[in-house]
Amino acid sequence: MNYKNVKRIIVGVFACVCVANITIPTIADTVKFNITVGQKVNKDPLSKRTKKRDDEQKFYVTATAFGDIGSVRSTSVWKNTGKKSATITLKSSEIDRKKSGVYPASNAKAGEYYYLKSVWNSGPSELNVKGRYTP
Repeated sequence: MNYKNVKRIIVGVFACVCVANITIPTIADTVKFNITVGQKVNKDPLSKRTKKRDDEQKFYVTATAFGDIGSVRSTSVWKNTGKKSATITLKSSEIDRKKSGVYPASNAKAGEYYYLKSVWNSGPSELNVKGRYTP
């Protein structure tokens, strides 16, 4: 290889790196959850807390597995204040479908911790749900 070819390769790689850095979006923190809720007792209704990385006034939940046929109602909760989002319903018939909910009055703040809280909605007396949550 001569000097001109090496120079072209270095300039090309540098240009690719610059373009890649410009187009990389901010990636929100996503946490996996495994909740168990029931008609009478909620054994484990909370996800792990996770930090919100943006000021978007929405949260996202994808149920990836249900232990049985049924549904749960879920809200995103701001750990510091207890303020809650609108409620969304996760159904066993909608596996792997991303759902979004909104935070009222634009009160969701980046850099704060949130968690998903769920309650039983329908199905057997106890229901286990696994999935992903992004505040």
